[in-house]
Amino acid sequence: MRRKALETITLILFYLMLNPLSIFGNQDQKDLKIRVSLSVSGDSKDEIYSYMARELRSLNDVLVSENEARFELHVVAIFPQYTTGVKTGGISIATTILDNYAKFFVSAIVSAAFKDKPELKKLADNSIQHLTTFTNIWINTGSLKEMKRVCESIIAQFDTQYLENVRKNIQKIRENITQEVRSLGKNPHSP
Repeated sequence: MRRKALETITLILFYLMLNPLSIFGNQDQKDLKIRVSLSVSGDSKDEIYSYMARELRSLNDVLVSENEARFELHVVAIFPQYTTGVKTGGISIATTILDNYAKFFVSAIVSAAFKDKPELKKLADNSIQHLTTFTNIWINTGSLKEMKRVCESIIAQFDTQYLENVRKNIQKIRENITQEVRSLGKNPHSP
């Protein structure tokens, strides 16, 4: 029984370390948010930021935040020109996606390992600040009239390819923990 309790505690600790939602999001289980950082540069940057931030916020489990974001979206938009210098009347948007999962994981380990040594923890934290994984880059194009639709399409693609996987993994972890906790409550001698 003691071994089972230790295994469950270990599982819960891994859940907290591996789940950036619980570490860096709202602690209330109902309001957990995946933090996403959004930066936009180039042509029409304010309008594009507004469209994309609105789309991200419409996803109920996403928080647009500059601090401790799980994912970073870096967007550059340009109005393409012909070689003559005349604008094409369209827009091209490049989106780079960075994932900070490794940084969160290592940070949790560093925090536990150097809990009683703040000077070593600070040194270790500084060395992992840029531990970010490049995951993808997309280029989307459309007419200027389609700018909002292009932005919506980018966020939908991000949601499908990245956020949905995070949601599935979190759900699996929660189910495993629930199963382990339930099994602890059962009497091993009962039928």
